[in-house]
Amino acid sequence: VSILHKICAKFKNGSELDLMFQEKLNNIIPPAEVVNPEKIDKFNDWISWALSSYLPYRFWMESNDICDEKMDKYSSMYGDWIFNNYGSLVSSENRMLHKTIANLSSFLKEDELSFIVIIDNFNYKYVPLCQDYFSNKGFSNTMEQPVISMIPTETSVSKTAFFSGQPFNTEDKSYGDLCKEWETFLEGNVKYLSDIGKLDLIHENNAKLYILNYLSIDKILHESQNNSALSMSFRIGEELKAMMDKIIAFTKRLGVENKIKVYFISDHGSTKISSKQQNLIDPKYYKSKSEDCAYRVIALKDKNFDVYKDSIGHLCYVLDRNHYGIKENYLIAKGYNRFMETDLSFYVHGGITPEENIIPLLKFERINVKLIQPETLLRNNEFRYSTTSSAHLTVKNHNEYSIDNIEISILNSNIRWEQGVYVL
Repeated sequence: VSILHKICAKFKNGSELDLMFQEKLNNIIPPAEVVNPEKIDKFNDWISWALSSYLPYRFWMESNDICDEKMDKYSSMYGDWIFNNYGSLVSSENRMLHKTIANLSSFLKEDELSFIVIIDNFNYKYVPLCQDYFSNKGFSNTMEQPVISMIPTETSVSKTAFFSGQPFNTEDKSYGDLCKEWETFLEGNVKYLSDIGKLDLIHENNAKLYILNYLSIDKILHESQNNSALSMSFRIGEELKAMMDKIIAFTKRLGVENKIKVYFISDHGSTKISSKQQNLIDPKYYKSKSEDCAYRVIALKDKNFDVYKDSIGHLCYVLDRNHYGIKENYLIAKGYNRFMETDLSFYVHGGITPEENIIPLLKFERINVKLIQPETLLRNNEFRYSTTSSAHLTVKNHNEYSIDNIEISILNSNIRWEQGVYVL
């Protein structure tokens, strides 16, 4: 470990390594051993344990394709506690996903312009990358807090809860329509962007809040790593950087880079499951019998629900639609059980592990903006006495943002002048 630290320190001082080799080097040293959570029985303590102890180690395991039964056991303990307390969390815990827009409403009303990116399938693993990249572009990370996804950790459930503000929404409405329903509460126009390409079509500001549904990370995570020559984490990193560049270009085009507040949130995270990890559910049988089957969750109509509940209920978290007021009944695989075969080449979600269930809420904005004094140059300095002349000026702006409302005055009281100076 000491030698590895010396190698990392050596190459930090100017020398550049191949980025993927650097990634491997960084993942050789394991984080501190995870604390046993068996005595935890409070929500805040579970979140603190996950962020400070469990998630760093789990992400290191994923990067090195390592399985550990003890870590899987700890993860199951978290899932059991969340499920057993889910009813009270939904009603009283302020950090549930469906309360996000309402929680931000005081900021969204007060600020001139806000931009929320809901990044599908984004967990804490890539938070440092976003913080560092935005920081290099002059944006400070002024908020970072954990949010709990809905269960099951599926897009159809969690993303609808985010847009609707309701934990158990049974209405069939588009995300765009749900955004419009926030306008009265937020006192301004809310514009939904179904993909990042829509940003290029906006050349003037016509909303108080933009909400971008960003899907590219989810697509990469669901693809097999074996299909690409680049590592999955490298591809995701480059995709996130490109997304942030698009947002920054949008703010500059509208001249709002010093006013806009940018938020990152997700609908759920995801996890890697090896084919070697224990699975007590028969994937072939349940995939063919259920109406809607994913890797970690199946949706069931009432006619099949009791049968499934009786046969594999002990291996699943059971969500009864009549009890929760939801559209369908769900069976969510406990621990790292699954309804379909998996391997370590891609990520899955739907369960209640910390890496699937805990997602970040981030806020970025420009603060302490430094102004570089513009240069004003007189392009001609010869003027005839008692003759009307035009003064041509060049203003050099060394800042990253535009300078508006320029006023130029002639201080010599012996010169009569009129507004109408041309600035080139």
